[in-house]
Amino acid sequence: MSGYNCILVIGATASGKTQLSARIAHALNAEIISIDSRQVYKELTIGSGKDLNEYIVNETPVPYHLIDVVGINDNYHIHQYLQDYAQAFTNINAKGKPVVLCGGSAMYIYSMLSQAQYTGIPINTELRVELQSKSLTELQTTYALHTPLSHAEITHHKRIIRAIEIQQYLANNTYQPIALPKLNPLIIGLECSTVQCRAKIKKRLTHRLQCGLIDEVEKLLQYTATPERLIHLGLEYKYITQYVQKQLTYTQLETQLYNAICQYAKSQMTWLRKLEREGNNIHWLSANNTLAFNTKYSCKLWNNKLKL
Repeated sequence: MSGYNCILVIGATASGKTQLSARIAHALNAEIISIDSRQVYKELTIGSGKDLNEYIVNETPVPYHLIDVVGINDNYHIHQYLQDYAQAFTNINAKGKPVVLCGGSAMYIYSMLSQAQYTGIPINTELRVELQSKSLTELQTTYALHTPLSHAEITHHKRIIRAIEIQQYLANNTYQPIALPKLNPLIIGLECSTVQCRAKIKKRLTHRLQCGLIDEVEKLLQYTATPERLIHLGLEYKYITQYVQKQLTYTQLETQLYNAICQYAKSQMTWLRKLEREGNNIHWLSANNTLAFNTKYSCKLWNNKLKL
């Protein structure tokens, strides 16, 4: 039996993934690849939760990748991310060091685990408009007319439209997929009760608001980004942009943003449970355990597996 070739730390937002990943990486002399769709942008700091101080363990910096790689107005998407991730993974392996993957962007994680091949195929806006009004049954009939795709989700309206879009592109174009690393990950999941998760989210949001999150957004709007761009980035950047534009009061901002983050955390956990049902073995640890215990336990799992 072969050993793991990386560690993947997952969990809902505010569960403590970065802290645990940094300590695991420090203990194993590993390097971290961030799986976060907003931390790639240099200008997004407080709202994206970079917390770069957490990558320093016992006064030693832990190397990390795919944080602060592009400007906020750059056209950076999942296909580019996967190319950069594949290169970072290869570079770390070349040093003979373990890889720790850390983050909560579900689409990115799914693409890594499933070896997604079609992330670079462009959006066909006209086709999407044409298909949008069709029923799921009609879409399934259209999908069946073309060559089936591996890993296609054809029971979900939005996803089957994307599958048809890919089918029609491949029928008329050649496509060179990214050579993604084949993963055999030790998956560490951090979990806590709904009440505890909400308390962590509330505490973190309050801290970020006190530490200049609104000022960060105001400066972005003044010098760097349009309101539409920040709203597109979602959550903190969306609601604070609306607050700065006087569409929300401060009380409404706190309430609506807190509720939106809680809903996001719930959707993350729903997706992770689905990932588990699909056959991915997740070693769940309580986010309320001490950091030392979770680190030691994770490293023990890694080292034991390597001996098999």
